[in-house]
Amino acid sequence: MVVRVYDAFPYRIPLLSADPCLVSDAFLCGDSLDTLGMLLHAGRVDLSGNINTTCFGDYRKPKYRLGGSGGAGDFACLSSRLVVLLEHDRKRFPEKVDYVTSPGYLNGYDSRREAGLRPGTGPWAVYTTLGRFKFDRTGEMYLDAYYPGVTVSQVKENMGWDLKVSRGGKRFPVETIMC
Repeated sequence: MVVRVYDAFPYRIPLLSADPCLVSDAFLCGDSLDTLGMLLHAGRVDLSGNINTTCFGDYRKPKYRLGGSGGAGDFACLSSRLVVLLEHDRKRFPEKVDYVTSPGYLNGYDSRREAGLRPGTGPWAVYTTLGRFKFDRTGEMYLDAYYPGVTVSQVKENMGWDLKVSRGGKRFPVETIMC
């Protein structure tokens, strides 16, 4: 595979041709613009946007074993516009995931920086079958918008914590769904 990197200003000397320091702030990587943002699917997501695609329950004796990261952990660390997709179910939204496969805001917004992750990265939004969720300044997920036929209480009942709702809690227009 050939990786093309344009206008990279690495923060250290690269150790190899695919070193993340080359691509983390490059203008363009690869042959298309899709590398500037990232879509990830999740098994579970917690209130800080941490993603679990490894196992449910104790790692050594899990209730369910999943496929794992497949490289998604790297994307979650480096992407400046990470969008997470999953079907909405209460079991998929615990307050804290059993295992962090791909980091969100860890234990709050500043914890990404404290863990050594680059500024300006992290989850931007979570889209489910009930609505769109974003993150506040503390790194906590909140309901930003919901689909026609869905109520705010229905969304809140299907979360593992007391979900915050944006002021005005907007409903997506029907034409957005139908396109």
